[in-house]
Amino acid sequence: MVRKQRRKLAIQQKTLDRNPEQAHATLETRKKLRQDVLMRLYASGKLEYYHLDAAKEIERMWRALGRVMFPSSRGHLPREYNLGKRNLDPFDRMGLAEVRIWQNRYLPWSKEMGAALLACHRTTKLQLTLDIVLDNYGMRTLEHHYGMRHGTAPDYLRAALERYAEIANWIRCA
Repeated sequence: MVRKQRRKLAIQQKTLDRNPEQAHATLETRKKLRQDVLMRLYASGKLEYYHLDAAKEIERMWRALGRVMFPSSRGHLPREYNLGKRNLDPFDRMGLAEVRIWQNRYLPWSKEMGAALLACHRTTKLQLTLDIVLDNYGMRTLEHHYGMRHGTAPDYLRAALERYAEIANWIRCA
């Protein structure tokens, strides 16, 4: 009888884990959870909606690049199976829309941001933006890591995302 009750509780717990809105996290767990840095900046008024769109597109391009760089699994094929000539063009694994975004928006932006050193001379705007957008690093963490003045990271991020939006023609150049 006790086993059935334990099993029932375990099933209920797994259901709660899948539905976070139903789970009641403890105070310690809530403290450990990291809020999305971009959404926090948007809520505080430091970013606009087009900055979030630019960040989502940058993340989308990185995921597409990851698909291109790493081979898909072929473990289900027998060893004798002849794969034939492999396609070596990385853009064959990207969709047409992703290739256009990569060539017309992301590549020019990344070249420009990669060449722009920050005032601390320890990183570029590109690296700072990728640290925040992809890895969700906090502003103070990055400012400390790169030796930047307190409060400057959000300004650099805003400028980099704004430049992406300008290249994408979402906003007019200032």
